[in-house]
Amino acid sequence: MTVSNTSEFTLEDEEVVKALAQGIANAIVGVDASMVKIISIEVANNLRRLAARRLSSAQVTVASEIIGAPSTITASAIQGAAAQMQQAINQELAASTSVTVSGLSASVTAKENDASPTPAPVSRPEAPPTSRADMGVCSQSVLALLATIVMFRL
Repeated sequence: MTVSNTSEFTLEDEEVVKALAQGIANAIVGVDASMVKIISIEVANNLRRLAARRLSSAQVTVASEIIGAPSTITASAIQGAAAQMQQAINQELAASTSVTVSGLSASVTAKENDASPTPAPVSRPEAPPTSRADMGVCSQSVLALLATIVMFRL
């Protein structure tokens, strides 16, 4: 997309980040702004424009992620909402900045669910008894029974 003033359109500017997240959420049914994470904002590498104090318009790539999106939201639905996203982002930006965006296109990459299954708790084996008191009454009576059997055989 093209941004009217790249010096104001940065990841460090909280108003810009909020406007992007809210604009994306407003354009995609089932997405809330809290689900949208803006990962990066990169100005296209155009040396002539970079040399011009970054005050003019330039091509910008915004990488974002929708976290916890319902399964009803598809890549084609997001790509189809590009015009609505541009309009919604411009509305949000107008409230806090003088920046505008144009020529927005959406590219979608499905991210694998990287949630690892939670391992089951492992019980530790009990330590062997260290004294006669730890062995318990049952163990002592077995030993007594063994001694009795041995005495009768002799």
